[in-house]
Amino acid sequence: MVNELLCFVTNYFGKVAKTNITTTVVGFYEEEELVAAKSAIYGFAEPYKSSDSFPRYRTRKAGDNKKRLDCEDIYAVLEFFDKQQVALPKYVALNLVRVPSIQPDETDIVKLAIAVSDMRQQLRDIQGTVCDLSKKTVVSCEEPVVQVQPRVSEEPIVHPGVDVSTAPSTRQLFSDLPVFRTKNDDGEWCTVTANKKRVEPPRRMVGAVNNQPTRLKVVPAKRKTWHVFVGRLHPDTSDEDISGFLEETGINVVKCLPLKVTEEWQKQYAAFHVVVDFSDKDKIFDSVQWPVGVDVRDWVFRKQ
Repeated sequence: MVNELLCFVTNYFGKVAKTNITTTVVGFYEEEELVAAKSAIYGFAEPYKSSDSFPRYRTRKAGDNKKRLDCEDIYAVLEFFDKQQVALPKYVALNLVRVPSIQPDETDIVKLAIAVSDMRQQLRDIQGTVCDLSKKTVVSCEEPVVQVQPRVSEEPIVHPGVDVSTAPSTRQLFSDLPVFRTKNDDGEWCTVTANKKRVEPPRRMVGAVNNQPTRLKVVPAKRKTWHVFVGRLHPDTSDEDISGFLEETGINVVKCLPLKVTEEWQKQYAAFHVVVDFSDKDKIFDSVQWPVGVDVRDWVFRKQ
């Protein structure tokens, strides 16, 4: 079967960590290619959909995380076939351009290539804008200024008992007023700028003294964790069994809570909400040898 994405994934499945494969696929392939590959793998798995452990098909909504979720769905089907020892079709590549030329453990190079491509596109946009601006004709905004003199009589106002020869004319009275000035002494326009007060930022510090006797008590920093769903276990399984099993493999379990049974069919299984340290979020999928049939998934928090 011709499918470049499935050809790439099936060749590296089981040889490279799931996180590296997912990062490479999400960064290289387009959303349409992921949807096509997902439809192809689920089409081959049609006879196995009746199995209880088979991951059901989910139509993902468009969004920033759609490509990663579709890739994880494809990986879940491959894990099912691997556990059931089902032989997959031979997926081949017709267009080698659509196959990453690097290995998944070199995902940092993929991210760097994407960043360089984005920067090149931004540079092209800036160059186009500069060219458009350079082609426009520069028009001077300065227009001749016409000074309008106030329409007042040049004859002085004569009052009884006032010597007209010594009284100043109306033109002399108004010519020195600043209200009629539009330019400075050099003939340039005057620009008035407001003096903004500089606001000093408030002082701040973070305490760094440790293991010193003090009366002050500090709230400890919030621990960064990861939530996982573990299901399809025997009803007699307890939270101590799950915690002990994971800690034997080096997983740091923060909390393990059994899920409440809300449906009749759920009584035949036991399911748990497991909280582990953030540094173990990939090890719980890649390093733990889970028994056959156990359902392990990332915990999904839904908006209320």
